[in-house]
Amino acid sequence: MIDVIVPTYNAIKTINDVLLSLYEQTICNKIKVYIIDDNSCYKYDEIALKFGKFLNVNVLRLNKNMGPGYARNYGIKNTNSKYIFFMDSDDVLYNCYSLEFLYNKIEETNSDIVIGNFIEDYVIDKKIIKKDNIWVHGKIYRRQFLKENNINFNFSRANEDFGFNKLCSFFNPKIEYLNQTVYVWKYNDESMTRRNNHEYIFTGIQGFAYNSYWAVYEALKRGCDESKCSIQLFSSLYEIYFYYLKFDKIDKKLQLAYHRRAKMAILCRNFYTGNTVDIARSLIGCYLVRRYEDELLVCRITETEAYVGAIDKAAHSYGYHKTARNATMFGPPGHAYIYLIYGMHCCLNFVTEPEGEPSAVLLRGLTPVHGLDAICRLRYGKAPDQLTAYQRKNLLNGPGKCCRALGLDRRQNGLDLTTGDELFLCTALSDAGLPDRPPRPFTIQTGKRIGIDYAQEAVDFPWRFYTTDL
Repeated sequence: MIDVIVPTYNAIKTINDVLLSLYEQTICNKIKVYIIDDNSCYKYDEIALKFGKFLNVNVLRLNKNMGPGYARNYGIKNTNSKYIFFMDSDDVLYNCYSLEFLYNKIEETNSDIVIGNFIEDYVIDKKIIKKDNIWVHGKIYRRQFLKENNINFNFSRANEDFGFNKLCSFFNPKIEYLNQTVYVWKYNDESMTRRNNHEYIFTGIQGFAYNSYWAVYEALKRGCDESKCSIQLFSSLYEIYFYYLKFDKIDKKLQLAYHRRAKMAILCRNFYTGNTVDIARSLIGCYLVRRYEDELLVCRITETEAYVGAIDKAAHSYGYHKTARNATMFGPPGHAYIYLIYGMHCCLNFVTEPEGEPSAVLLRGLTPVHGLDAICRLRYGKAPDQLTAYQRKNLLNGPGKCCRALGLDRRQNGLDLTTGDELFLCTALSDAGLPDRPPRPFTIQTGKRIGIDYAQEAVDFPWRFYTTDL
């Protein structure tokens, strides 16, 4: 069995993705997941209960926020499986075979640590990290080795991985390298180590230095040879030097791009794989972000309709009928399906449900939030102060109007909505790099869909969702 230890603090936005990637593992029956709740503002019991139908999920709650190092130690102490795998609460496994690859390797080689490859995902840039000895990402550990040598994490709250792995190296572990990508580390600008938090001061170079010293000190306490400790300390200083060179040489424009794009927590692929009707409802109040030329256009969604091809006679794909026009609906979820009606109006849809299940949510209404000048210019060819009362009222109250005002047409059909490029959705203005506004309560109403009199019994499906409060 493998104990998957996930230190978690206020990670309600990301923990579902973590658990979903674990549920998808081919050996999920060999996994025990432990969410170590580091005294979050909310509890994870409901999420654990939801996934508990398919996965062995446990929540261990700390009475005080102590940081990821303490939480991982608590997880090690309160679990007992043969192997241990650590995950951050905002990362995912690379594919469904990740843990199987690691498990088979450590079983076959009888090693103490197996190190797989992992991806560093900075939103605008991704790179594969191989044979890494610093982070815990993509590694599986034999519990007996950790127990015999009393290996644990320190409480520096950042870079504690480095101290942990450095301490492991003092006790001559048998290490095997797996040339398979197994893990995706995601840059998260909302993580505690990237906020202005005085308790997380040991980041970057300072964190490496502190953890190097800590590992040597702990190794000496456990009776390691002084000469070996000196060599390891020198090796650590060497690694720190190249770490400094690596980040000091990054192009300044790329640094700014990292900062700007990392703030965008867009709706991910998993969001679109669920039930189409539920998604249509949950999109009310979300933000639709469009990059048009040099403009950032942001609107809030006020009206949607759900279309489910398998059973819905109003859907273009009813009965799995596939054509050149609706082929996008049969593809992966999280893409834009844009089609033309009456030979003149384009309509934007968001493809939902797993690939091969042709369903989508039609966008019917928006309210402008940012970029109003460009929105009015695209829609009417006028500035906002030149619009009549009628034009203001009818600015974005219809699917064709929405597409015209955002500069969308058939050329954007098939756009991936999860990359944060031309078009994407998010739940907060800060996700689009804009200042958040005070929350505004709204009520979601339900009704019959519009303009589908031909759809027989589907005419009465209450799959239209809208609000008049935004």
